[in-house]
Amino acid sequence: MKIKLLSTSEWNNILILSVSSTQNEFIETSEQCLNEAKNRAYQITWSFYGIYLNNDLIGFAMHGEQIYKLFPIFNKVWLDRFMIDEKYQGKGHGKQALILIIQSLFKDYNCKRIYLPMYKTNSLAFRLYKKLGFKKTWLRDVNGELVMIYKK
Repeated sequence: MKIKLLSTSEWNNILILSVSSTQNEFIETSEQCLNEAKNRAYQITWSFYGIYLNNDLIGFAMHGEQIYKLFPIFNKVWLDRFMIDEKYQGKGHGKQALILIIQSLFKDYNCKRIYLPMYKTNSLAFRLYKKLGFKKTWLRDVNGELVMIYKK
């Protein structure tokens, strides 16, 4: 498995990815993610990592840095969306990909924390994030989602 930072010309590749209908309430569609990234949702410049298995795109992670020019100490790196295509779920790929993503985010952004919003009812994702070291907080994002934090 490998992850790759996608160029903007490669972003449309994620449109082939989807989750099962039982997971639709927990993540926006690939198309919605692309639209938010293109429109700089929340005044963040978003990027995508493609998640590859044997050169096949099996998932993506949408990430970006929220920058406070006057107070850079408050800058936040967000892992806002994380998706493994439904055909590849349940095989350990999510865990393996998330480990690579965490390592890459720390390297690419030179940060000490990663912020991850999630629906509190998404118990499978919560268990995975917790198992890999994310901690639950009292924080909520602008959409009211629970924010978990991974500290280096």
